[in-house]
Amino acid sequence: MWAFQYPLSYLVPENDPLGNIAEIGVPKLFLTTEDDTVVPPAHTERLFAAATAPKEIATVPAGGHIRALSNPRAKAALLDFLDRNSRKSPKPD
Repeated sequence: MWAFQYPLSYLVPENDPLGNIAEIGVPKLFLTTEDDTVVPPAHTERLFAAATAPKEIATVPAGGHIRALSNPRAKAALLDFLDRNSRKSPKPD
């Protein structure tokens, strides 16, 4: 657990991801691992279901909570999502 999680959580009393996710209109990637015990996949799936489009979900078998991006499939999903959803600027002349 993060050392300051509990004291700082009192500073944001209206932190309600499930209640607020529908208000976020930008593309969203929900990345979870099957072995995440901090934010279990079922929680991520509920958040994904409550979100509005555009949205994507990627579930990878291992990586836990902190090391999720050490999984090559998770890293590939993130990079693909960023590539498809990043603003592309025209190349300078």
